[in-house]
Formats: sequence, structure tokens, C-alpha cells
Amino acid sequence: MIIQPGSIHVWATRLDAGPDAVARAARTLSHDERERAARYRGDHLRRRFVLARAAVRTVLARYRGEDPAAITFELGSHGKPRVAGDAPPFSVSHSGDVAVIAVSGVGPVGVDVEEIRLIPELESLAARTFAREEAAALGACDASERVQAFFRVWTAKEAYVKGIGVGLTIPLDGFIVDSERPAAVTVRDTARLPVAWWTRHFEPFRGFVGAIATPAADASLVTMGPVE
Repeated sequence: MIIQPGSIHVWATRLDAGPDAVARAARTLSHDERERAARYRGDHLRRRFVLARAAVRTVLARYRGEDPAAITFELGSHGKPRVAGDAPPFSVSHSGDVAVIAVSGVGPVGVDVEEIRLIPELESLAARTFAREEAAALGACDASERVQAFFRVWTAKEAYVKGIGVGLTIPLDGFIVDSERPAAVTVRDTARLPVAWWTRHFEPFRGFVGAIATPAADASLVTMGPVE
């Protein structure tokens, strides 16, 4: 499979398959991944891990033209995974029974997905975590829209820090995202953080919100089929 320059392929898959599918998926994992899966105490957590890792392998194998089990991963300095050898940049996220994989033809990419759910003391969490402008905008939202607005901000922030490869080593109030539209990330600490990044949202499944972060303002998101 070939990804065209200027495009980001977005793959979404469910992580609620039955035991037979989980067993097949586990056969594509590395020894280390199977050991990690065995350490999960809950069956549902083990199932999600196995299916998510197998989905990443299946997707990346299509771009490399090889068996999913042959994919070898490396970790960057902050734990961001990459494929050893020639492969397009990618990012993966999962929440609940959904996983999303972004494969990029525009350079670095970050993706995040969250299941929309009630959060106790949402406003106080936003005040502690978000930039003051984001927290103020959230407080001004209609109460019926506040939960979804929170997760749109959260996913955009997570996608950005994953895309630039630093994870949560930077405070989330050090930059500002737009929860409503594709927009440039506003960075306060320009000495530490790249400024020319954009975020945009998508809905992989009903009840979930996702966000993509990329340095390409005009990147086109291409929704791909289910991972099988």
C-alpha cells in the first residue's frame, strides 16, 4: 500500500473481538508483546492490548508489504514507537474498546482518541491542566456540550505532544489548541516546543472523539477501512 504525499491515513478498529480473534491476533505479536499481555490481570485489558498491537502490525505491514509478525519496533528517547527500517511515520491511540492508527505521508504525526464519558469535577481538572484560555472557553460552554468540549481539547493536546515526540514531559498549559476547528497550535514556550503544528478532529465511532496533530496545515485526512 502506498500513501500519497500530503495525506494522512486514519484507521479505526474495535477492540471487542471474541476469544478466537484474540488468539489469532496474539500469534502476530513479538515475544516481548506476549509477555506484556500476560502481565495484564484483567481479561478485557489483555484483550484490548493484544488486539491493538496486532492492529498496528497489520496496518504497518500493508505499507511495508510484509508479514505483520515481521514488524520490528524501536522506541525514541521519550518512548514514541517507530518501525525499524523504511516505513511511514505513524501514531496510535486507544480508549475503551477502540483503537486508532494514523499513518502519515506528511512527516511526523500524533493521534489521540478518547471515549466521551462523564468526569468528576471536570471544570477543576481543566483549570489545573489546561491553559487558562482553554479552561475559560470550557466554562463558557453550554453544560450539555461541556464534556465533549473537554475531550476535544484533551485529544488535541495529547495528539500534539505525541506528534512532537515528547509525551507528557511538558505541561499541558504551555500551549493552546482549538477545540472547534482545524487550527494552529499556539505555543508559549517557543524555545522548547515547535510552533508550526496544526490539529484537527474526527469521529472514529459514535461516542468517541479523535484528534490528529501534524506540521502540515493542509494535510488531507483519509478514512481507511476497518483493520482486518
